[in-house]
Amino acid sequence: MKSLLTILSIFTFILSKGYSQNYTKVYDLKSSLYNLPLNADKLSIIEAAKKQFKNNKIETFMIVANTKIYFQDSTIRYDIFNKPLVTILKIFDLWNFENTKSNDTTFYVVVDASYGTDKKAERKMFTEYYNLKYKFEDKFILQKPYIIYADGKVAEGLNFFFSDTATFPSFNIGWSNGGCFRDYHVSLSFRRDNSYIQQVD
Repeated sequence: MKSLLTILSIFTFILSKGYSQNYTKVYDLKSSLYNLPLNADKLSIIEAAKKQFKNNKIETFMIVANTKIYFQDSTIRYDIFNKPLVTILKIFDLWNFENTKSNDTTFYVVVDASYGTDKKAERKMFTEYYNLKYKFEDKFILQKPYIIYADGKVAEGLNFFFSDTATFPSFNIGWSNGGCFRDYHVSLSFRRDNSYIQQVD
């Protein structure tokens, strides 16, 4: 009986280890994404970015429309994208225009890769988007697709979640074509809402 329980325990442990690969945590992704402490509070993330990447164009912060930008560097190259024209790492808060107190914010860390404006750039954008989806689609428990329309379909992607009940934090892979003025991009982004940030600060 004791040996049967031991075998059962070992089997259960192996089985749980096998399935646990589909439940990737935030900190497991940081080396694949930005090498930033994404499980830390936002000030720690911003400080880590400033230490690692010296070409930040923003000294304190900058307000642009409904975003408060803390960090922006376009000199970084990422191996996970296939030779884009430019990549930008941007860290910012986004809030709703209707909220005058600005407390309904969402914190973003975004890496955006631009491939250009012609048909070749469009093909490259879609190739890289599908490559990234393939690399990350088995790392999460839940995926929710989205599509944005303006003059036709202008953006599409997947939001990935770390549990079946979570709305934040989440990880996104998406493409956008610039709408009327063609500019083909693929982006990876990490986001969490302001209330989540308050809990971890």
